[in-house]
Amino acid sequence: MVHEATGVVLMAYGAPQRLEDVPPFLDDIFEKGWLSGEHLEEITGRYRAIGGGSPLVAITRRQAEALERRLAEAERPWPVAVGMRHSEPFIAEAVRHLVQGGCARLVGLTISPHVWTDAYRRALLDAAEGLSEPPAVVVVGGWHTHPSYLEAWAASVRQAWESVPIDERGRVTLVFTAHSLPVSVAAETPYESQVRETIEGVMERVGSQPWRFAWQSQGLRGGEWLGPDIPQTLASVAADGYQGVVFVPVGFVADHVEVLYDLDIEARRLAEEKGLRFHRAESLNDEPAFIEALAEAVLDVEDAAP
Repeated sequence: MVHEATGVVLMAYGAPQRLEDVPPFLDDIFEKGWLSGEHLEEITGRYRAIGGGSPLVAITRRQAEALERRLAEAERPWPVAVGMRHSEPFIAEAVRHLVQGGCARLVGLTISPHVWTDAYRRALLDAAEGLSEPPAVVVVGGWHTHPSYLEAWAASVRQAWESVPIDERGRVTLVFTAHSLPVSVAAETPYESQVRETIEGVMERVGSQPWRFAWQSQGLRGGEWLGPDIPQTLASVAADGYQGVVFVPVGFVADHVEVLYDLDIEARRLAEEKGLRFHRAESLNDEPAFIEALAEAVLDVEDAAP
Protein backbone atom coordinates (compact mmCIF):
# COMPACT_ATOMS: atom_id res chain seq x y z
CA MET A 1 0.00 0.00 0.00
CA VAL A 2 1.31 3.48 -0.89
CA HIS A 3 0.24 5.66 2.01
CA GLU A 4 1.05 8.91 0.23
CA ALA A 5 -1.49 8.03 -2.49
CA THR A 6 -4.37 7.90 0.00
CA GLY A 7 -6.66 10.82 0.79
CA VAL A 8 -9.51 11.22 3.27
CA VAL A 9 -12.83 12.87 2.49
CA LEU A 10 -14.37 14.13 5.73
CA MET A 11 -18.07 14.46 4.99
CA ALA A 12 -20.87 16.38 6.70
CA TYR A 13 -24.43 17.39 5.91
CA GLY A 14 -23.66 20.98 5.02
CA ALA A 15 -25.02 24.30 6.23
CA PRO A 16 -25.47 27.92 5.12
CA GLN A 17 -22.58 30.06 6.31
CA ARG A 18 -24.44 33.34 5.60
CA LEU A 19 -28.11 34.30 5.49
CA GLU A 20 -27.99 34.62 1.71
CA ASP A 21 -26.86 30.99 1.56
CA VAL A 22 -30.07 29.71 3.18
CA PRO A 23 -32.28 29.53 0.04
CA PRO A 24 -29.77 27.58 -2.12
CA PHE A 25 -29.01 25.29 0.82
CA LEU A 26 -32.69 24.46 1.26
CA ASP A 27 -33.18 24.08 -2.50
CA ASP A 28 -30.43 21.45 -2.48
CA ILE A 29 -32.23 19.50 0.25
CA PHE A 30 -35.81 19.86 -0.91
CA GLU A 31 -37.39 20.07 -4.32
CA LYS A 32 -36.84 23.66 -5.47
CA GLY A 33 -39.86 25.76 -4.59
CA TRP A 34 -41.30 23.14 -2.21
CA LEU A 35 -40.91 25.35 0.85
CA SER A 36 -43.42 28.14 1.31
CA GLY A 37 -42.25 31.70 1.84
CA GLU A 38 -43.38 31.41 5.45
CA HIS A 39 -41.22 28.32 6.01
CA LEU A 40 -38.24 29.98 4.34
CA GLU A 41 -38.54 33.03 6.56
CA GLU A 42 -38.93 30.86 9.67
CA ILE A 43 -35.79 28.86 8.88
CA THR A 44 -33.84 31.98 7.92
CA GLY A 45 -34.87 33.49 11.25
CA ARG A 46 -33.28 30.59 13.09
CA TYR A 47 -29.95 31.23 11.40
CA ARG A 48 -30.33 34.94 12.07
CA ALA A 49 -30.84 34.13 15.76
CA ILE A 50 -27.56 32.20 15.98
CA GLY A 51 -25.49 34.94 14.41
CA GLY A 52 -26.37 34.96 10.71
CA GLY A 53 -25.19 31.52 9.64
CA SER A 54 -24.03 28.13 10.79
CA PRO A 55 -20.50 27.41 12.09
CA LEU A 56 -20.71 23.79 10.87
CA VAL A 57 -18.51 24.19 7.78
CA ALA A 58 -15.83 26.08 9.71
CA ILE A 59 -15.89 23.46 12.49
CA THR A 60 -15.60 20.62 9.96
CA ARG A 61 -12.59 22.34 8.42
CA ARG A 62 -10.96 22.47 11.86
CA GLN A 63 -11.77 18.80 12.37
CA ALA A 64 -10.17 17.98 9.01
CA GLU A 65 -7.01 19.91 9.85
CA ALA A 66 -6.73 18.20 13.23
CA LEU A 67 -7.41 14.79 11.71
CA GLU A 68 -4.71 15.32 9.09
CA ARG A 69 -2.20 16.18 11.82
CA ARG A 70 -3.20 13.11 13.85
CA LEU A 71 -2.86 10.79 10.85
CA ALA A 72 0.58 12.22 10.13
CA GLU A 73 1.58 11.40 13.71
CA ALA A 74 0.46 7.82 12.99
CA GLU A 75 2.81 7.78 9.97
CA ARG A 76 -0.08 8.15 7.56
CA PRO A 77 0.62 11.45 5.78
CA TRP A 78 -2.80 11.53 4.16
CA PRO A 79 -4.40 14.80 3.09
CA VAL A 80 -7.91 15.37 4.45
CA ALA A 81 -10.47 17.36 2.43
CA VAL A 82 -13.92 18.52 3.56
CA GLY A 83 -16.96 17.53 1.49
CA MET A 84 -20.55 18.59 2.21
CA ARG A 85 -23.73 16.96 0.88
CA HIS A 86 -25.84 20.08 0.61
CA SER A 87 -23.54 23.11 0.60
CA GLU A 88 -20.09 24.20 -0.51
CA PRO A 89 -17.54 22.70 -0.49
CA PHE A 90 -19.45 19.77 -2.00
CA ILE A 91 -18.23 16.18 -1.81
CA ALA A 92 -17.41 16.23 -5.52
CA GLU A 93 -15.10 19.22 -4.96
CA ALA A 94 -13.21 17.35 -2.23
CA VAL A 95 -12.81 14.30 -4.48
CA ARG A 96 -11.45 16.37 -7.38
CA HIS A 97 -9.05 18.20 -5.06
CA LEU A 98 -7.58 15.00 -3.64
CA VAL A 99 -7.33 13.19 -6.98
CA GLN A 100 -5.68 16.19 -8.63
CA GLY A 101 -3.21 16.09 -5.74
CA GLY A 102 -2.24 12.54 -6.65
CA CYS A 103 -4.49 10.42 -4.43
CA ALA A 104 -5.36 7.10 -6.06
CA ARG A 105 -7.34 5.84 -3.06
CA LEU A 106 -9.95 7.68 -1.00
CA VAL A 107 -11.27 6.90 2.47
CA GLY A 108 -14.66 8.48 3.10
CA LEU A 109 -15.68 9.31 6.66
CA THR A 110 -18.96 10.92 7.71
CA ILE A 111 -18.67 12.88 10.94
CA SER A 112 -22.00 11.49 12.15
CA PRO A 113 -21.45 7.88 13.23
CA HIS A 114 -25.13 6.98 13.25
CA VAL A 115 -26.89 7.63 9.99
CA TRP A 116 -26.81 8.36 6.26
CA THR A 117 -23.73 6.27 5.51
CA ASP A 118 -25.37 4.98 2.32
CA ALA A 119 -26.26 8.47 1.08
CA TYR A 120 -22.74 9.73 1.65
CA ARG A 121 -21.24 6.61 0.09
CA ARG A 122 -23.35 7.12 -3.01
CA ALA A 123 -22.37 10.77 -3.31
CA LEU A 124 -18.70 9.88 -2.89
CA LEU A 125 -18.83 7.03 -5.41
CA ASP A 126 -20.72 9.14 -7.94
CA ALA A 127 -18.09 11.86 -7.68
CA ALA A 128 -15.22 9.37 -8.02
CA GLU A 129 -16.79 7.44 -10.89
CA GLY A 130 -17.31 10.67 -12.80
CA LEU A 131 -13.57 11.23 -13.15
CA SER A 132 -11.50 10.06 -16.10
CA GLU A 133 -9.30 8.00 -13.76
CA PRO A 134 -11.54 7.02 -10.82
CA PRO A 135 -9.79 6.44 -7.50
CA ALA A 136 -10.45 3.39 -5.36
CA VAL A 137 -12.96 4.25 -2.65
CA VAL A 138 -13.65 2.78 0.78
CA VAL A 139 -16.17 4.29 3.21
CA VAL A 140 -15.96 3.97 6.99
CA GLY A 141 -19.08 2.29 8.35
CA GLY A 142 -20.90 2.98 11.61
CA TRP A 143 -18.54 3.77 14.48
CA HIS A 144 -21.18 4.75 17.02
CA THR A 145 -19.72 2.53 19.76
CA HIS A 146 -16.07 3.28 19.13
CA PRO A 147 -14.43 3.57 22.58
CA SER A 148 -12.74 6.92 21.87
CA TYR A 149 -16.00 8.40 20.60
CA LEU A 150 -17.92 7.20 23.66
CA GLU A 151 -15.23 8.55 25.98
CA ALA A 152 -15.30 11.93 24.23
CA TRP A 153 -19.02 12.22 24.95
CA ALA A 154 -18.59 10.90 28.48
CA ALA A 155 -16.04 13.63 29.17
CA SER A 156 -18.44 16.29 27.88
CA VAL A 157 -21.26 14.92 30.04
CA ARG A 158 -19.05 14.85 33.14
CA GLN A 159 -18.01 18.45 32.56
CA ALA A 160 -21.61 19.56 32.14
CA TRP A 161 -22.73 17.66 35.23
CA GLU A 162 -19.96 19.20 37.30
CA SER A 163 -21.18 22.67 36.26
CA VAL A 164 -24.47 22.00 38.07
CA PRO A 165 -24.30 23.23 41.69
CA ILE A 166 -23.76 20.30 44.03
CA ASP A 167 -26.90 21.01 46.05
CA GLU A 168 -29.02 20.88 42.86
CA ARG A 169 -27.73 17.66 41.29
CA GLY A 170 -30.28 15.45 43.00
CA ARG A 171 -33.03 17.35 41.18
CA VAL A 172 -31.46 17.37 37.71
CA THR A 173 -31.64 14.77 34.93
CA LEU A 174 -29.67 14.26 31.73
CA VAL A 175 -31.68 14.44 28.50
CA PHE A 176 -29.94 12.88 25.51
CA THR A 177 -31.19 14.03 22.11
CA ALA A 178 -30.83 13.11 18.45
CA HIS A 179 -32.44 14.27 15.23
CA SER A 180 -35.88 12.76 14.70
CA LEU A 181 -36.79 10.86 11.54
CA PRO A 182 -40.10 9.87 9.96
CA VAL A 183 -41.12 6.54 11.46
CA SER A 184 -41.31 5.01 7.99
CA VAL A 185 -37.69 5.99 7.25
CA ALA A 186 -36.37 4.96 10.66
CA ALA A 187 -37.91 1.50 10.25
CA GLU A 188 -35.59 0.84 7.32
CA THR A 189 -32.36 1.83 9.08
CA PRO A 190 -30.43 0.92 12.26
CA TYR A 191 -30.44 4.60 13.25
CA GLU A 192 -32.63 4.37 16.34
CA SER A 193 -30.84 1.35 17.78
CA GLN A 194 -27.42 2.86 17.05
CA VAL A 195 -28.27 6.08 18.89
CA ARG A 196 -29.45 4.11 21.91
CA GLU A 197 -26.29 1.96 21.84
CA THR A 198 -24.20 5.15 21.92
CA ILE A 199 -26.15 6.45 24.92
CA GLU A 200 -25.73 3.16 26.75
CA GLY A 201 -21.99 3.24 26.07
CA VAL A 202 -21.71 6.80 27.34
CA MET A 203 -23.68 6.05 30.50
CA GLU A 204 -21.48 3.03 31.24
CA ARG A 205 -18.61 5.51 31.45
CA VAL A 206 -20.45 8.35 33.19
CA GLY A 207 -22.08 6.64 36.14
CA SER A 208 -25.51 6.48 37.69
CA GLN A 209 -27.02 9.87 36.89
CA PRO A 210 -30.71 9.78 35.92
CA TRP A 211 -31.33 10.23 32.21
CA ARG A 212 -34.02 10.46 29.56
CA PHE A 213 -34.02 10.50 25.77
CA ALA A 214 -35.85 12.85 23.39
CA TRP A 215 -36.01 13.18 19.61
CA GLN A 216 -35.49 16.72 18.39
CA SER A 217 -35.69 18.88 15.24
CA GLN A 218 -38.61 17.16 13.55
CA GLY A 219 -38.74 18.10 9.88
CA LEU A 220 -41.41 19.94 7.92
CA ARG A 221 -42.81 16.96 6.06
CA GLY A 222 -45.97 15.41 7.45
CA GLY A 223 -46.54 11.93 8.80
CA GLU A 224 -45.49 10.29 12.03
CA TRP A 225 -42.02 11.08 13.39
CA LEU A 226 -39.98 9.37 16.09
CA GLY A 227 -40.91 10.40 19.62
CA PRO A 228 -41.09 11.42 22.37
CA ASP A 229 -40.04 14.91 21.35
CA ILE A 230 -38.51 17.58 23.57
CA PRO A 231 -41.80 19.24 24.70
CA GLN A 232 -43.19 15.84 25.74
CA THR A 233 -39.98 14.94 27.55
CA LEU A 234 -39.76 18.25 29.40
CA ALA A 235 -43.36 17.87 30.53
CA SER A 236 -42.50 14.42 31.89
CA VAL A 237 -39.35 15.71 33.59
CA ALA A 238 -41.25 18.50 35.33
CA ALA A 239 -44.09 16.16 36.34
CA ASP A 240 -41.56 13.86 37.97
CA GLY A 241 -40.34 16.67 40.19
CA TYR A 242 -37.01 17.51 38.58
CA GLN A 243 -35.91 21.13 38.66
CA GLY A 244 -33.25 21.11 35.96
CA VAL A 245 -32.06 19.37 32.80
CA VAL A 246 -28.67 18.79 31.17
CA PHE A 247 -29.19 18.35 27.44
CA VAL A 248 -26.71 16.06 25.69
CA PRO A 249 -27.02 16.31 21.87
CA VAL A 250 -25.49 12.90 21.32
CA GLY A 251 -26.93 12.63 17.81
CA PHE A 252 -24.69 15.49 16.66
CA VAL A 253 -20.95 16.06 16.88
CA ALA A 254 -20.67 19.76 16.03
CA ASP A 255 -22.41 23.03 16.79
CA HIS A 256 -24.97 24.01 14.17
CA VAL A 257 -28.57 25.20 14.04
CA GLU A 258 -30.04 22.04 15.61
CA VAL A 259 -27.87 22.62 18.67
CA LEU A 260 -27.46 26.39 18.81
CA TYR A 261 -31.11 27.18 18.04
CA ASP A 262 -33.24 24.09 18.64
CA LEU A 263 -31.59 23.42 22.01
CA ASP A 264 -29.87 26.60 23.23
CA ILE A 265 -32.79 28.87 22.31
CA GLU A 266 -35.98 26.86 21.81
CA ALA A 267 -35.44 24.02 24.30
CA ARG A 268 -34.12 26.50 26.86
CA ARG A 269 -37.29 28.56 26.49
CA LEU A 270 -39.50 25.49 26.89
CA ALA A 271 -37.53 24.32 29.92
CA GLU A 272 -37.66 27.67 31.65
CA GLU A 273 -41.42 27.93 31.01
CA LYS A 274 -41.74 24.75 33.09
CA GLY A 275 -39.48 26.08 35.81
CA LEU A 276 -36.54 23.90 34.81
CA ARG A 277 -32.95 25.16 34.85
CA PHE A 278 -31.25 24.59 31.51
CA HIS A 279 -27.75 23.18 31.05
CA ARG A 280 -26.09 21.60 28.00
CA ALA A 281 -23.10 19.36 27.39
CA GLU A 282 -20.69 20.93 24.93
CA SER A 283 -20.59 19.56 21.39
CA LEU A 284 -17.49 17.54 20.51
CA ASN A 285 -16.42 19.86 17.66
CA ASP A 286 -12.62 19.51 17.39
CA GLU A 287 -11.93 18.21 20.88
CA PRO A 288 -8.77 16.02 20.85
CA ALA A 289 -10.63 12.93 22.09
CA PHE A 290 -13.08 13.20 19.21
CA ILE A 291 -10.30 13.72 16.67
CA GLU A 292 -8.68 10.58 18.06
CA ALA A 293 -11.92 8.70 17.42
CA LEU A 294 -12.00 9.96 13.83
CA ALA A 295 -8.39 8.92 13.28
CA GLU A 296 -8.94 5.46 14.71
CA ALA A 297 -12.07 5.00 12.58
CA VAL A 298 -10.06 5.86 9.46
CA LEU A 299 -7.14 3.61 10.40
CA ASP A 300 -9.51 0.72 11.16
CA VAL A 301 -10.36 0.49 7.46
CA GLU A 302 -6.80 0.91 6.22
CA ASP A 303 -6.66 -2.61 4.82
CA ALA A 304 -10.16 -2.57 3.37
CA ALA A 305 -9.30 -0.80 0.14
CA PRO A 306 -10.65 -2.45 -3.01
